[in-house]
Amino acid sequence: MTHTLQTLKQAVTLLVLSKDLFQRGERIYSELQPLFGNLNCVKPTSIYELEQIVKEGVARYDTIVVAGGDGTINRVINSMDIENQRLIVLPGGRGNDLARALKLPLRISECIASLGRRNFIKIDLGQIGDNLFHNSAGLGLDVQVLDRMRFMPAWLRKNYLLAFITTLPLIKPIHFSSPKLPKSSRGFCWWLAVMNGPMIGSGLPISPNAKINDGKLDVIAISNCFKLIMLFHLPKMIWGKHLNLKEVEYMTLEELRIEGLNRPVNLAIDGEIYEWNDLSLNIKIRKQALTVLG
Repeated sequence: MTHTLQTLKQAVTLLVLSKDLFQRGERIYSELQPLFGNLNCVKPTSIYELEQIVKEGVARYDTIVVAGGDGTINRVINSMDIENQRLIVLPGGRGNDLARALKLPLRISECIASLGRRNFIKIDLGQIGDNLFHNSAGLGLDVQVLDRMRFMPAWLRKNYLLAFITTLPLIKPIHFSSPKLPKSSRGFCWWLAVMNGPMIGSGLPISPNAKINDGKLDVIAISNCFKLIMLFHLPKMIWGKHLNLKEVEYMTLEELRIEGLNRPVNLAIDGEIYEWNDLSLNIKIRKQALTVLG
């Protein structure tokens, strides 16, 4: 038995299923059960219930398995004890960008079969106020794309790229000030993405150089260009070749201060939309903050 399998057998583990996976819950549980000595499964029906279950389980469980997407993983991370609990990701959402960053198989059964061959590692987390994020936080275009996806037919909601293209003609610029983003602060900005991982929207490599354990945030701002220019450069973005474009401001840093935002402010955090009530943002890295099976 490998060291990882021994660790899982000894773990007291909580399996959290997202609502989209309720119908597959028994199968997922049966595939996981042989790996774990003590496994309890829950099916939260609301965000509030999910957060309460995870918070109440801090003293009981040393490991949490999340079967769901990036948004569900985000809620779990913000409710668990990241210093004393470990996380295991089973990709079952729309984007699965953390799973991609961890190089996990994107089919749940294949991912479960690979768990015993993997090791627990430390990864960074981003932080805005009291909110942690594992992959991405952004303003502008990403928020508007996610908002548009909520009103698309169900069979199209997983297609981030299509939503991106159809949102371009409708996007509105954002205004802010930041000494670290002088070009974007001088005029309007279409998109500000602060990345811990390399991909967004189900594999779009918006920050191709980013690593989830390098102690840095990758910041990408797209500003001062016509919408058609963004569409023209889209193939470069798909292939991760856009960072040297004159319309793109790119840097790596440990902390970013944004001020002068106009209300209402919405943020895209790990694939979900959040309201933000302040006119400033302070985004920083939490180095080696989370133990996850990768």
